[in-house]
Amino acid sequence: MLSLAGTELGGITVELEQQSFESLCKNAVPVQAALSGFPGTVTTKHHTSYSQLFQRVTIIPVIPLAFSPVQGPTVFTDAAGKTKRYAIAWQEANRGWQTITREDQSATIQQLELKAILLAFESFPRSPINIVTDRQYCFRMARLCKSCCETRTPTAMALYKALARRSQPVFIMHVNSHQELPGFIVEGNRVADAACYPALLNLAEAAKQSHSQFHQSAMALHRTFHIPLTAARDIILACPACGHSSPLPAGVNPRGLRLNELWQMDVTDVPDFGQLRHVHVVVDACSGMIWATALAEQKARQCVQALRIAVAVLG
Repeated sequence: MLSLAGTELGGITVELEQQSFESLCKNAVPVQAALSGFPGTVTTKHHTSYSQLFQRVTIIPVIPLAFSPVQGPTVFTDAAGKTKRYAIAWQEANRGWQTITREDQSATIQQLELKAILLAFESFPRSPINIVTDRQYCFRMARLCKSCCETRTPTAMALYKALARRSQPVFIMHVNSHQELPGFIVEGNRVADAACYPALLNLAEAAKQSHSQFHQSAMALHRTFHIPLTAARDIILACPACGHSSPLPAGVNPRGLRLNELWQMDVTDVPDFGQLRHVHVVVDACSGMIWATALAEQKARQCVQALRIAVAVLG
């Protein structure tokens, strides 16, 4: 009440019986905390003349924040910290996607996202709207405005006042950014993202098309197309071929055209063989014949020894 009235109240009248109020003060911790340090007097009355008035008039403004989608346009909000721009995007029946972009060089990314939501309120002042944002900061702040009457930060106060002035309901939804799934929500978020930094989006689109053909690394995309390294990594993660750890390729296995024309050799460790754990394997690339020799080491001397034995056997 101090934040609403601006001064300490001289007295408080509670519509309760004296016995019920004393029991409430003994057992309810929130009531004890609210009345601690109160300099005025607290009186109890079973019925007051203000009860009917308070049923019709509310001091705390009603926040028209809906918890389910409403019948109205869907507005996508986004902001870019590098370009200091924020934008909203919505789709109209006959005109396609429409965007509004603003710029504020002195604002942080959280303030830019909040300004985008306020811009959506200003663009649709008399109709219910659905707002889609990819920032948890703004989404959670709007949820808190529904259940509190006093805010502590200027950004929260701006959002609270904008919601309190609205007469039509608002539904705010959070969506993860930089998704490649098809659908209206992802498409609208991409349009709002493009309005914030169109030049970077063109480079990112070119990098995405190049990666779909050549599958470069994130560092190669970053250096070639001059896009942020985080955006390059998002392209790698969105690629169905590169988004997960895949085994190393088998490589090229050359095949000889004649017997004993081309051999392949490798050393395999077999712990069960004890001291002779190093197995030198020789394969004829044409016939596929294999000869293995178990030796104590895998140095050059042992490799030559294994080849001599293979020559004696394979010819």
